[in-house]
Amino acid sequence: MTGPLCGNPLWRSTESWCRSRQNQASDVFSFGIMMIYVMVNEMVFRVSDDEMNSVDSWRYILGRHISYFADEDGLNGLLEHIGEENPFYERLIDLANSFGPGNPRQPFQRWSYVEPELRDLVGKMTNLDPTKRITARRAPAPMV
Repeated sequence: MTGPLCGNPLWRSTESWCRSRQNQASDVFSFGIMMIYVMVNEMVFRVSDDEMNSVDSWRYILGRHISYFADEDGLNGLLEHIGEENPFYERLIDLANSFGPGNPRQPFQRWSYVEPELRDLVGKMTNLDPTKRITARRAPAPMV
């Protein structure tokens, strides 16, 4: 599927925000975000009402996608997936470049209060590159 914004903004995959190709990997991403909510009681993409209702709400939510789940390979894979012609291509690069000493990323893999097994599984589910995400078949049975 390509084009529509599928799902709730707080659970939506990065490629869905970019209105790019979506498949089961998009569902895996969203399920990973839901797992964080269920297991840790955090809505990781929750932004203020003003940010959520702004015309560029994508900026605030995708900034969190990058802060929490991006690494160089994942971001590059996502950019390849959406293609240079996609308006979000440059937007994602700009968002990634907005992080630095005054605005550090907060990678989920470093959230020490989250159980290591959960961090590992959710990290595999939320890889920004849809082609690198774990599949439901490969996920550990007790977790999914």
